[in-house]
Formats: sequence, structure tokens, C-alpha cells
Amino acid sequence: MNSCLILASVFYAAIEYVLFGRLMHAVGDQYSLMKPEVIAWIFISSDIISLMIQGAGGGILSSAGTNSDNANLGGNILLVGLAVDLASFAIFCLQIFYFDYRTRKSPPTVPGGGLCEKGWRQFLYLVYLSSLLVLIRQIYRVIEFSQGFTGYVAVHEIYFYIFDAIPIFFAGAIYIICFPANGYLPQYQIDNFANMEKNEQNLRQNGTNKVIPFSKDLVIDQKF
Repeated sequence: MNSCLILASVFYAAIEYVLFGRLMHAVGDQYSLMKPEVIAWIFISSDIISLMIQGAGGGILSSAGTNSDNANLGGNILLVGLAVDLASFAIFCLQIFYFDYRTRKSPPTVPGGGLCEKGWRQFLYLVYLSSLLVLIRQIYRVIEFSQGFTGYVAVHEIYFYIFDAIPIFFAGAIYIICFPANGYLPQYQIDNFANMEKNEQNLRQNGTNKVIPFSKDLVIDQKF
């Protein structure tokens, strides 16, 4: 049961990594501390390491039986895994803050103002909110496991609903209501808003429905 609860935030975090990486690339790679295309890989790898530590701790804990020393060891290893996961996600949240700061200090612009019409900053706020909800959940889990299975937080169910069930529900519901593909992000991973704007301008000038490819290997036919 506890393994399933721990796994939930890993997949939610992976969603945040991928969507935010796509958003940064769409707005401009220069606003990121690291290459947007590697963000998901870096943080997902960190989550996998954290998950392996948690799995080791959970295995020791489940096989401890009445051995209190092994039970304490397993619990401590599990807590370390949760702490690593929390630290990794907190660093990711700092990357979001940095991106927001850079784009406000030096706002991205393209000819025609098409970038402003894409609603990318509104989507950034959605990533902010969803990531904050996941972070709250992870903090709660670290506190819960640090107190043990009979700790105050663990034996009071109300905290589970407030700091786990509700945040995780809304963290996912945000992207159902505001689906990323509905104009918030480019359709293709290699695209960015600047290329899309140039392409739209060429279409208007040439009066054709053939979209000029965004890369040498990709040709797209699309009606506007």
C-alpha cells in the first residue's frame, strides 16, 4: 500500500518535467539554466534513483518482521529516498522560478506579437500551481514517514486528505481542464513560438496553405 502511495508522485513529477521542458523550448532555450530537452531526463533519472532507494528501504522494512533494528533501518532508508525525491523536485521548482524571472526581466518577442497570443505565460502559471501541489504532497510524505507509522500525522486521516488526496487530484485535473495541446504548447516537440510566427507570416505573404517546414527532416501539411 505504501509503495503505491510513494509511486504516485513520481509519475506526476515526470509530467511536470516534460511539460515545462517543452514550454521552455517553445519560448526560448536562452531562458533556461540547462538545455530544455535534457531537463526531463535529468530529473526523471533523479526520481528513479530516489525510487530505488525507497524500494530498498521498503524491502528491508517489509521483511523486518519483529526485528526492530531492521525495521528502523528500512524506515530510515525509505526516508532518505523520500528526502532525495523532495530535494530534486525543489530544485526543479527553482528552475521554474528562474525561467519566470528571466522572461520577465527580458520578455521574449517575435514580429507580429504572435508569441503573446499563444498564452504561454498562462500555461506557466498552470505548471506553477500543479508543481506546488505536488511539492506539498511530497513534503507531507517526508513528515509522515519521519514520524513513523504510528506518528501523529500517520494516525490522523484528515491530514491524508488535505495534504495528499486533494493536492494530487487537482495537480492532474489542472491539465485535464487546460489540456496542453489546446494552444498552450506547439504541436511538435522541435517547434518553438518564434518559428511558428515566422511560418504564419510566410503563409500570409504567400497566400498558400503549405506550411514551411520547421526542420529539414519535417514537412507538415496543415490547413489554417
